[in-house]
Amino acid sequence: MNHNFKLKEKKIWIKLYWCALIILVGSLLITTFFDYQITDFFTQGMNNYFLRQIVNFVSSGGNFIITIPIGIIAATILETLYFKYKIKNNFIKLVPYTLLILGLIFFGSLYCIQKASYTFSDDIKNNTLNSIWIKTLTTWKEPIIICSIWIVLMTAILSYGTFFFRIKFASRNDILENKYWIGAFEMLTVFIISYFTVLVLKIFFARPFYFSVEYRNLFGMSDSNEIEHLFDGLTIENYVNHPGAKLLIDLYLQTEGLELNDNNFKLATNWMAETLWQIPYGPAPEPAWRWTYWFIPNIFSRVDSHTINDGVIYWSSQAFNGDFPSGHIEIPLSIFGTFFIIRRSGSVNFKNKKILLFTILTSIMFVLTFFFMIVYRFHWITDMIFTPILYFAFLPIAYFKTERWIYAIMFRFSKNKKILITNNGNKTEFKITVNQEYVIFKIKKKGKKAFKYEYKIKTKYPSLLVDRI
Repeated sequence: MNHNFKLKEKKIWIKLYWCALIILVGSLLITTFFDYQITDFFTQGMNNYFLRQIVNFVSSGGNFIITIPIGIIAATILETLYFKYKIKNNFIKLVPYTLLILGLIFFGSLYCIQKASYTFSDDIKNNTLNSIWIKTLTTWKEPIIICSIWIVLMTAILSYGTFFFRIKFASRNDILENKYWIGAFEMLTVFIISYFTVLVLKIFFARPFYFSVEYRNLFGMSDSNEIEHLFDGLTIENYVNHPGAKLLIDLYLQTEGLELNDNNFKLATNWMAETLWQIPYGPAPEPAWRWTYWFIPNIFSRVDSHTINDGVIYWSSQAFNGDFPSGHIEIPLSIFGTFFIIRRSGSVNFKNKKILLFTILTSIMFVLTFFFMIVYRFHWITDMIFTPILYFAFLPIAYFKTERWIYAIMFRFSKNKKILITNNGNKTEFKITVNQEYVIFKIKKKGKKAFKYEYKIKTKYPSLLVDRI
């Protein structure tokens, strides 16, 4: 009866998996044709000050909540080791948790200082526009407040996590039996593989940030702009009619404490013209097609600025950024990996209030990150969809391969090498003993392949003991 229930539950999870994957792939294909229009709609939210601060809060959160999956994985493995080797010293047990919390506070404080340090004074000095495009027109106070809230919030969460794992989880008597530590490694496997793939794809699929497109439109640029004619006819009387020039000139004069007159206007416009061709987030070129911003430009020869020949702009990799796919959405996805650990208890019971609350809160963080990173202008909607596709695609690898990989590593480094070889249908299973239980570390097709593998390990380990059933 119990076996039939588990089989039925497994089939439900498989159906949900394929439904989610199909919906994601379908959504990616559809949104590709409306990438700019969808993103343009969401980015209007940046015009509202309060929504902008919520967006800043969510975008900053990725730098803090990454400690949650790290903490869950590390705590599960550590508590297993404490249980297996019967470590009694509470000081030793608490040190890793304390270091994680102190590390969060320390690096979170540095992040606060960095976010608050973007000022227009530095932009003027360094010919950059970080305070406008990165900080999205906030003062130094908002980043400090937002980061401080995250530090307090995450300190509370990690403190509760310490209590849960040190008291609740550590008191379980099925830690070794149910192999929660294997679930932690499964969680780690899918996170590492998917995140590494995201980083690699960011190299090959360089795309302009939305605010690079916004920047191009703001200053009236095109692929054939002549640098010396970009602001032709711009005067002290009419510059207010040019949105981009008005933004920069007014900020320049205000920051430098200068009055609007001919000399100061010339200072501001000279700085503006020089800065436009040097900032790290350059203006984006026209899209390759009207409906998309997919590019693979200058992958192996990135340069630091636009090439200007006879006054004509030739777009370089500066106009493109490692934007696809999104690394931000990977963080809440990795938290969902906790279900690898939970399922080791037998089944995932959503009637359990703690599991239900965990699912709801993680889902909310996922949804907020998904949409608000689009509003923030750092990502297109296709960036946000593709990362979950990657995560789902790598789930079967983590689920079916991780445990065997771990046992194979244990076999390789074990001092007394002994294996049990059994035949199961048309497959041959190679097993080792872990915690007085035979576990599979390698499966080969029965016959020639199994014989070759057996010969290989016998040759490599002459003292290997082999039993057969």
